[in-house]
Amino acid sequence: MGLANAPTSPPPATGVVLPVRAADPLAAFAARAEPGQTETVSGSAGVTTARLTRVYNAASGRECRELQFGSAGVPGGAPGATYCNDPTQGWVAARPLLRGGAVYRP
Repeated sequence: MGLANAPTSPPPATGVVLPVRAADPLAAFAARAEPGQTETVSGSAGVTTARLTRVYNAASGRECRELQFGSAGVPGGAPGATYCNDPTQGWVAARPLLRGGAVYRP
């Protein structure tokens, strides 16, 4: 068999539209904030105060950032959230590894 019978690549896809991910204001805050920075953020759940409490590299190698919601040191406050930088999707919410979500660290 010669090169004449070699398989060819399929033609490029046309008209393919990838779903657009809605802008996540908390992800945007996590991406630009410095540790300790606080900002009022409007999102689908309303307006909340978010504070960047910790920046770390996960075992996967991705940079992750923990957010705390509400006032610092308020017992029973809203749980925090963790966002990680995904190379293909940008900053996305990540599942917390600890039960109860992100933990406040003064």
